[in-house]
Amino acid sequence: MIRSQLIRYASVGVLAAAAQFLVTYLGHSISPLTGLSAALGYAAGLCVSFIGQRHFTFKSKNMLHQDLSNFAKLAIAILFLNYVLMWALIEAGAPPLLASAACVIATTLASFTAMKLWVFKNSEG
Repeated sequence: MIRSQLIRYASVGVLAAAAQFLVTYLGHSISPLTGLSAALGYAAGLCVSFIGQRHFTFKSKNMLHQDLSNFAKLAIAILFLNYVLMWALIEAGAPPLLASAACVIATTLASFTAMKLWVFKNSEG
């Protein structure tokens, strides 16, 4: 069961990343506001991730507002974890590319675990 959840989780993650990239790219092509394009892309990726993880990966039967609130809290926590971990690795002398890869792995595992045990707990997936 956990293996199939991990596969579904990764698949949704790829779709969310694609949505983020696409919206950011389109935003850049029609507006000079780079920050706005990036923010809209990030928001699009979060929306795709929430919908996909809630319905496809974990098959949540929880109340929508409960899942959405917990998902938003987790997104902020993961963003903070990524920032702190990246800073610590760079300060410790890790090459930026290696530090970035370590952050992706750590935040992906932390996010999956938190979604399974907290955000979408009591789900059927």
